[in-house]
Amino acid sequence: MGRFWAVGVGPGDPDLLTVKAVEVIRRAHVLYHAGPRFDEGRAWQVIRHLVHPKQQVRLLLNEPMRAASARGDRSAYRSATEQIAIDCRAGLDVALVTEGDPTLYSTASYIWELLRELYPDVPVDVIPGITSIAAAAARVGWPLAQRGETVAILPAGYRRDELRPILEQFSTVCLLKVAQALPDLTEALAQLPDGGAAVYAENVATADEWISHDLATAAGRDAYFALILVRRGASPPATPESTGSPCVAPGAGKLWVVGLGPGDPTLLTPQAREALRSVEVVVGYDAYLDALRPLALPGEFRGSPIGAEAERARLALDLATAGRRVALVSSGDAGVYGMASLVLETAEAIPEVEVEIVPGVTAALAAAALLGAPLGHDFACVSLSDLLTPWTVITRRLDAAGQGDFVVALYNPVSRKRTWQLPQARDILLRHRGPGTPVGVIDRAFRAGQRVRLTTLGELSGEGLGMETVVIVGSSTTRILRGRMVTPRGYGDRA
Repeated sequence: MGRFWAVGVGPGDPDLLTVKAVEVIRRAHVLYHAGPRFDEGRAWQVIRHLVHPKQQVRLLLNEPMRAASARGDRSAYRSATEQIAIDCRAGLDVALVTEGDPTLYSTASYIWELLRELYPDVPVDVIPGITSIAAAAARVGWPLAQRGETVAILPAGYRRDELRPILEQFSTVCLLKVAQALPDLTEALAQLPDGGAAVYAENVATADEWISHDLATAAGRDAYFALILVRRGASPPATPESTGSPCVAPGAGKLWVVGLGPGDPTLLTPQAREALRSVEVVVGYDAYLDALRPLALPGEFRGSPIGAEAERARLALDLATAGRRVALVSSGDAGVYGMASLVLETAEAIPEVEVEIVPGVTAALAAAALLGAPLGHDFACVSLSDLLTPWTVITRRLDAAGQGDFVVALYNPVSRKRTWQLPQARDILLRHRGPGTPVGVIDRAFRAGQRVRLTTLGELSGEGLGMETVVIVGSSTTRILRGRMVTPRGYGDRA
């Protein structure tokens, strides 16, 4: 028998998820959320970075939440409740995620009540979450209650006629569903004998947060996730109110520069996968984004053609500066002939943007694994592309690597317009090692069309090679052992 959890995911900021909620969400076989679509919804936006491909994701309702609520009963939830019971009886663990806390004005309570009434054999657990009320109070710096003070929480739209006596009786009043009751509330506040302060808070702890201390400015705002806090005898909050634009400070976003590895999705690290699932926007070269589409990532894709590296870096940083959570993707490892250095150079003038580099499996390491163990001792990586580095500098580095007897991994050996560098690189290395030196040539490592072949330095040519080829030239100690290219670490010499 599986279990059912009703999980509160807090007001909207993924950082406000509880440790228990994260544990349950990752453990569940099936996840339900209220939508309105599979890839939309407040609760879904909070947890999407935790969801892994093996989990089933389902919508709780087949109709808008407001339509279901308008019925005034629980009939809209019976179909989902029945399916949850079927899943749990089949041994699956099911979690329904809901914004805020499941016990406070949450549709999740209808589900667990129906389960206990209709399917009492299904185990039910409720995982509490941070309420929007607590988040709003923290945001404006007000205590909800101190010492002998009292607190009232009520849906203002349902109790408009009771607002004045409630405001007079309680020290702090938390009003939900406030859009229709705003005129009545403003009038009732004006009649309080000992005064009080009020604050309107909308979409607290999200990128769309909007806060005002003047209730008149909230007139006409029909936000579903809005509340008003009223505190008798209090001064207006010290925190600045918003001007109507999203309450996100410049630089409040974050940029992840993510290494995708050589191309096989199984070689994408868990850290990279989690970063990609956590962001709102993924920026990258069009072909890299196409390779990510099977992962069904929730974020928006912003692609650009090859050669637009500086534009991609600038776009990613601009989005992060505007408060977005952004991933900029790079093949292999982003720090090896990738986007990381360009991003960090560009971000030097934007210290408020946090940049995190997520490592990936490099092309050289992927190629080496297919060959055997050619990088078992000291090695050097050299790119033969002279687009950003003068050829004279490249030849000097090749000569130094050859003289130092390094294994050499050659990136970008050949392009359609650039076919002459590889023969020159071969001739430079032949000054320092014999023509029989083992060489491995790997095309499209761990991708469709992969080719792996062994040759020698004397026979190496650029025929059939391209920008997706890695060439690994052995050192003086590199050998071919049972078809594998191996550079000894030197343990045998110590015996």
